[in-house]
Amino acid sequence: MECVYNGLKGTVGGVHREMKDELDAINKKMEKTDTILKGLGTI
Repeated sequence: MECVYNGLKGTVGGVHREMKDELDAINKKMEKTDTILKGLGTI
């Protein structure tokens, strides 16, 4: 039973890490877009 628990714990941790990485990448793209839009607004 402990082996099953550890396996599930590892899987959930891996999925959480992947989701965080994807959200971080999306956030960086949004920051770049925001910077571009602010730059266009000053023209």
